[in-house]
Amino acid sequence: MSRVLFPVIFFSVAVCSLSARADEVDQGVYLRLDTGSSYSRKAGGDVGNDIGTSAIFGGGIGYRFNQYFRSDVTMSYRNGYKIDSTTVMGGQSYYSRGDVKNLVGLANAYVEPIKIDGVRPYVGGGLGFARNTINDVTIEVAGLDGTLQGATSTSFAWQAGAGIGIDIVPNVTADIGYRYMDMGEPKTGSHVDIAGWTSDNWTSRGNLRAHELQLGLRYQF
Repeated sequence: MSRVLFPVIFFSVAVCSLSARADEVDQGVYLRLDTGSSYSRKAGGDVGNDIGTSAIFGGGIGYRFNQYFRSDVTMSYRNGYKIDSTTVMGGQSYYSRGDVKNLVGLANAYVEPIKIDGVRPYVGGGLGFARNTINDVTIEVAGLDGTLQGATSTSFAWQAGAGIGIDIVPNVTADIGYRYMDMGEPKTGSHVDIAGWTSDNWTSRGNLRAHELQLGLRYQF
């Protein structure tokens, strides 16, 4: 009886150990580095059109709870957006040129329903803030040049997207994804100077929304 019982117990312990090890692999802290491209959508407001494309540089730290769910906190920077618009006010056309950049912080959560040969598709979303900066904007109206004061403001931000994670070597995963990003409402300062004429009631604003393609690497400890 003992000769039969011992192999059964040994096999059971071995299976439990392997299962526990599998759970450990799918659990733990990870770091991530990201890059990509952000394609702005209609800004509306006083801008009215897209403000171009920007590269994305970012990173973060996260935790995998199990094979189906993980979460992370990320920071990302964009500095390539450009205002290049025409606005008609009082029968006059105002041509505006300026640079827009921002820093976005998000808390994100992801669901990964399946894993096939080291490939995990996921869907996710996040909430946080965007620190948006518009540099001084140059203005041209009726052949006269002027400057609208820049400003930095903070807005609520959110994102939703999907992608795939691909295990490339042990503990390292490539992340390829798409997300829709809403970074709130950047706005200028209020002071404008056009050929010596000044006003302190000239704030311009618009929405900063974008389709983004992202490529990243995650390292899980």
